[in-house]
Amino acid sequence: MNYIKNNWEIIAGGIFIFILYFTVLKKYNSLGLRLFVLLFLTAGLVGYWLFIDLQKINALSKNETLFNATVIDKRIEHSDQILKIKYIDSALSKEVISETSEYISIEEYNTTSIGDNVVLVLNPTKKELYLKKSLDRFRRDYKYILLFPAALLLIGIVAGIWLRNFKVGVDKKGNEWLENKEGKILLDERTSKTAQVVKKGNIISKLIQLFFK
Repeated sequence: MNYIKNNWEIIAGGIFIFILYFTVLKKYNSLGLRLFVLLFLTAGLVGYWLFIDLQKINALSKNETLFNATVIDKRIEHSDQILKIKYIDSALSKEVISETSEYISIEEYNTTSIGDNVVLVLNPTKKELYLKKSLDRFRRDYKYILLFPAALLLIGIVAGIWLRNFKVGVDKKGNEWLENKEGKILLDERTSKTAQVVKKGNIISKLIQLFFK
C-alpha cells in the first residue's frame, strides 16, 4: 500500500509540475526562466514531501513506544525493503505478526537476518511500526537530505540568471531550437538527424512501456 500511495503522490506531483511548467513554456521562451520554474517547482514538491516526513517524525517522538521483536521473514517488493516481524503485544497479551519497511535502507536490510532480535518503534496513535536503527539514522541524516531541494533551488536561480538571454523556439511539429540574444541559432532539432532519431525512439519507447507494462 505504501508503494501505491507513494506512486500516486509522485504522479500527482508530476502532473502538477507539468501543468505549471507547460503554462510557462507556452507563454515565455526564455531558457533561463523555463529552467528556473522547473527546478523551483521540483524543489517545492520535494520540500513538501520532506516537510510531511518531518511533521511525522516530530509527532512520533512525543508518542513513540519501544519494544523488542524477532525477524521471521524479509523480502524486497518494488522499491521497499520489507521485514516481517513477530512480537508480544503487552496490551493484548498475545503474539502479533506484522511488517515494517519505512526508512529501511538497503544496507540495513542486508545486515538484518531472519531470526535476529530487533528494536521497533511503535506510533500508538497510527499503529505504525519502524525499525529503530533505521528511524535513528533517518533522523541523523535529515539535515543533509534538506540540502537537496535547496541545491535544486540554487541551481534554478543560477540557470535563470545565466541563461536568461537564450531563447527556445518551437515549430508546429514540436521541433525546438536554441538561439542567443543576437538571434543566432546554436542548436536546432530541425537540422539534426540524431535529434530526430532520438525523439522518435523516445516516443516509441514510451508507447511500448505503456502497452506492455
